[in-house]
Amino acid sequence: MSKEAYIPLPDADSLKTKFFIPLPPFVEQERIGIATRRIETLKRIGGISHLLIIGENGGETSMAIPTIVGIDKDGSALAGKVGIRREAPIFKSENFFNQDGTIPHCFQWTRAIIKLNIQEMANRIKDDNKWEKGVRTPEAWTYHLDQALKKGIEKSGWEHLVKSVSGYNLFWFGYHNIDSLLLSLHSSPWNLLFKDFGKPPEQIPSILFWLAFRNVFMNMFSRVTHFNRNKEEGTRFSFFFGPELDRAVILKLAAKNTKLSKVI
Repeated sequence: MSKEAYIPLPDADSLKTKFFIPLPPFVEQERIGIATRRIETLKRIGGISHLLIIGENGGETSMAIPTIVGIDKDGSALAGKVGIRREAPIFKSENFFNQDGTIPHCFQWTRAIIKLNIQEMANRIKDDNKWEKGVRTPEAWTYHLDQALKKGIEKSGWEHLVKSVSGYNLFWFGYHNIDSLLLSLHSSPWNLLFKDFGKPPEQIPSILFWLAFRNVFMNMFSRVTHFNRNKEEGTRFSFFFGPELDRAVILKLAAKNTKLSKVI
């Protein structure tokens, strides 16, 4: 994709996405490019309405923990040559979700914060011989920013799409899917259990059809009955009524195969 798709970090703010990243003063922030449109696309997939990315200095950093191999004569511990390295994360993400749990989940959006561990990023750059100029290498910073942004948005989106579904939505998700399953099996699960072993059950096409039909129908029906809810963000389409498993998988694949930051 052309360089025009990447906006310099100081100019990357939008109405619903803000950046406050205090990189070291010797880093040329004008050369740190941010793919703002791609970020907005990932946000929409993940049900994230607003996103704040902040950098924090003085956070936890990785450290080597030596292994104890024995005790000397005066009772002091003897450390081995090989130790355990405890990795500190380069980011943390938080969701702020406060909406009516009795409306369909596809109408509910979350706000997210991604907190970047600037000190840990700097340490990893220093320890990596790939970056000849160390922390003065813009490519090093864009590499770690890219990883943190992708994984942070993916984590917040997955949390919202799958883990933050209200009990109300989980109940109807279970009810409609169990009802569809029984309907596809002509109200008799035993028809499936007692098929000859090794032969594909004849009911599988019917099961898949009714499960997909009921979930899509409920999502489309909710668009009509709740059309006036959350007009600002609107609704999301999903093949699942409740936990949006399909969107969560799409978000994971999209985040893995995109680039959100590079040198410009």
